[in-house]
Amino acid sequence: MKTTVDILSDKKEPPGNNYRKGTCKQTYVTYVIQPGDTLQGLAEKFDTTCQTLLALNRLAAPPRLYRGNTLRIPENCEKIFSK
Repeated sequence: MKTTVDILSDKKEPPGNNYRKGTCKQTYVTYVIQPGDTLQGLAEKFDTTCQTLLALNRLAAPPRLYRGNTLRIPENCEKIFSK
C-alpha cells in the first residue's frame, strides 16, 4: 500500500501547495516484519538509512522489531519549494 506523508509534520497530503521551503514529501510502502529482520538489514535492503526508518516509524533507538508488525519503508523523496 502506498501512502504519502509529510515526514516533518506526519500529516497526510496537506491541502494546497503551500509547503514550507525544504519540506520533504515522502511516499512509503508498508513492510511486514519477518523473522530475522533487523533495522540495519532492512535499511540496506531498501536502500535507505536506519535514521530514516527510525524517524518515519517514530521508533526509539535501539528499536524492537516483532514479526508481523509493520514498518513504513520510504519509496522516494522529492523536495518541494514554495513559490
